[in-house]
Amino acid sequence: MSFLLGMMFFLMYAAGEELCPSKCECNGTTGFVMCYSAGYKRVPQLPRYTKQLIFTGNNLGNVSSQTFKNVDTLKITYLKLDTCNITGVSSDAFLFLHSLETLDLSRNNLRKLVKQVLKAVHVTNITHLSLANAMITSIPNASEMCPKTLKNLNLGNNRIWYLNTTSLKHGCPSVENLTLSGNYLRKLNFTSIPENVKSLQLHSTKLCQELPVLCRNKQPILRFLSHLDLSHNAFTSIDILRQEGDCLPSLQTLILDSNAYLIRIDTQVFSNLVLLRNLSLRQMNPLTKIDGNAFVSKTLESLQLEITESKVIKNHPGSYHFFQNCSGLTRLSVKNLNLKAFNENELNLLFLPLVNLEELELIDCGLTQIGFVGKFPELRRLNLHKNYISYWDANIFIHKRNFEHIDFSRNHIAMLKKSDFPDKIWRKTPSIDLHGNPFDCTYGLCGFRHWVSDNYNKLKGYPEQYFCESPDNLKGIQLYSWSPTDEECRKPEKQNNGSVLMEAGIIVGSVVVVACIIGVVIYRKRWNIKHYIYLMRSRKGYESLPDGEAYIYDAFVAYHYTDRPWIVSHLLPYLESQKKLRLCLHERDFIPGNFIADNILNNIESSRKVIVVLSNNFARSEWCQFEATTAYRRVVSDGVSSVVLILLEEISARNVNSVLGNLLQTMTYIDWTNKDAGRALFWSRLDDSLK
Repeated sequence: MSFLLGMMFFLMYAAGEELCPSKCECNGTTGFVMCYSAGYKRVPQLPRYTKQLIFTGNNLGNVSSQTFKNVDTLKITYLKLDTCNITGVSSDAFLFLHSLETLDLSRNNLRKLVKQVLKAVHVTNITHLSLANAMITSIPNASEMCPKTLKNLNLGNNRIWYLNTTSLKHGCPSVENLTLSGNYLRKLNFTSIPENVKSLQLHSTKLCQELPVLCRNKQPILRFLSHLDLSHNAFTSIDILRQEGDCLPSLQTLILDSNAYLIRIDTQVFSNLVLLRNLSLRQMNPLTKIDGNAFVSKTLESLQLEITESKVIKNHPGSYHFFQNCSGLTRLSVKNLNLKAFNENELNLLFLPLVNLEELELIDCGLTQIGFVGKFPELRRLNLHKNYISYWDANIFIHKRNFEHIDFSRNHIAMLKKSDFPDKIWRKTPSIDLHGNPFDCTYGLCGFRHWVSDNYNKLKGYPEQYFCESPDNLKGIQLYSWSPTDEECRKPEKQNNGSVLMEAGIIVGSVVVVACIIGVVIYRKRWNIKHYIYLMRSRKGYESLPDGEAYIYDAFVAYHYTDRPWIVSHLLPYLESQKKLRLCLHERDFIPGNFIADNILNNIESSRKVIVVLSNNFARSEWCQFEATTAYRRVVSDGVSSVVLILLEEISARNVNSVLGNLLQTMTYIDWTNKDAGRALFWSRLDDSLK
């Protein structure tokens, strides 16, 4: 009986040991206990399995060994005491927490308690200490104030404005990862940093002018530094990297994002960083010049470059050779760098050295042609988000190994055939993003729509972000709601063949309708007749533009935004892809921030021809009328051959103002039609007009 009573009392005691305290959450599997804002003034008795304790938001006051008396026998390795209103720290506070490795005292007001804290932790074996957001203004000047085991020290987001050369260097010599971000340093001498530091976080510390000196007596100050974050500061120059880069012999990662006063990156500035692997230059708003040899590096593997305001790099000397001396790149991310002035050959030349690329991001770069993608045999991830791509040659993907992700979202893709990607891309790529494109929900999209039905799980953002842009009766509906029939998926030519046979049967029906038959024949052959008349008239020639003038564009295209599907689906593929002409489109090529009128005038002056795409919406638009007026002035000054009129639909007389009337009366316009013979004539006449 006594044995049973003993066992019962033992089991009750053991069960009590595993009870989770009031207002706490406990997990026996992970050893995790959280007592968040529970009102405790000391740590209560905790389950024996406790290894990680989050004690955020309690009211500890003075922290001493009594604070942890209930848990000093437990093997707690992680202790978080942030926002605990700590008013004092005894030297024996953590003495009996023998297993403690990580201590977080952040978000307490430790301005006057730094010495107490460091004295208390000095007798521990912790490896991680966080004193972030603790109102600290200075670090005590004391030798070996940190424990010899300390490897990671976080002093971020305090009010430290000065570091003397001994406080951290001699006080915490074992620290390898140091965070000083979010302080008020303004100036910093690397001689005040512990010599063993491998990772140094200095973002948002208000450092200004030039980078700190890297050498002392021509010897490295931080010889083991491999990761350096200098982002969100106010440096005006980074030239010291070229001069003293060899004094960072271990540096592999350099982050220079958002330096608000850095306006140029000069030649070979990174060339002496002999182990540099990763370079980040994101959100470089004021950057106006990048030297053609800026990225000379034999070791660079990852480059991130983002210009907040779009810049045209083609104007920079050596711009074709940006990547010539960093052929080891495996990851390239470029955002908002204006590449629209580059033609296909120039883009090939720009990216030719990057044969080892595995990941490529070219976001919001004004791209219309992507033939250069075929030059990267190792490419696994491709992100071309927010460009002006409407078509591509499927052959650029033929020799690619399996892709992990393809992103063509927010481009100008209206039609997408199954043949636009090799079969293995459709079958094996686990993630494809095509959202935000102006899909033309007609026969040209049927193959893609059928593929989506079986592979919607691969399509990122589907169905919420996929909509039909045209035709008008489907505009705005989600792509998944469009279920085309077999008849709708036949090409228009096949439908026309049926009407031809039907009309042929009517023709042989009766002598009574001979006159009607002749009328029908004349009507159906009207494009051939017009073609013949056009060829006869074209022998007279046209007035040419003055020789010797330099133009940025072959033609400026004036059109209403509602006619964009026609521009994207028909005009761009023919003139830019097939004929290799460079067009100026307002939504793609106008400079953001300039007045609309200035954009129109400057780009028309920079174009060899002006193409006016007429529709009733165009005729009713004030800005389109301004473009038409400017085009008419071009006719008056340079002759009728300088402007080409395309008529998408019959223009209502009430929409024709004096300028449009003069254009229509002065010039011969080109009619767009859906008929095969008419289209052939249309393209023929357009070719001749653009010579």
